[in-house]
Amino acid sequence: MTKASFKKFIRDHKDKMLINIRSAFDGMTDSCESNNNGWQPLEAEDEKHAFENNLGLKGVWLVGHGRDYFKPLVDSDYYGIEVSNCCGHFMVGCKR
Repeated sequence: MTKASFKKFIRDHKDKMLINIRSAFDGMTDSCESNNNGWQPLEAEDEKHAFENNLGLKGVWLVGHGRDYFKPLVDSDYYGIEVSNCCGHFMVGCKR
């Protein structure tokens, strides 16, 4: 999987997309902290916080330069893509 396939998956499923943020970078501890709020609807970021790194979506953060790791997410309840990098670990997907 690549960043291009990740972006295409989001484009093709944007209307029913969910996100599950497993960990995120915390500047107070200067490390990634666990976060398991479960699956939430994927929301657009407001214009002043929309960047190429987050694709304009809350909870998405891509480092770029080959430092993002993508793998397919397939389980009994969801299908999508799992992403991990130095800024955290999240999954985007759709309910089966």
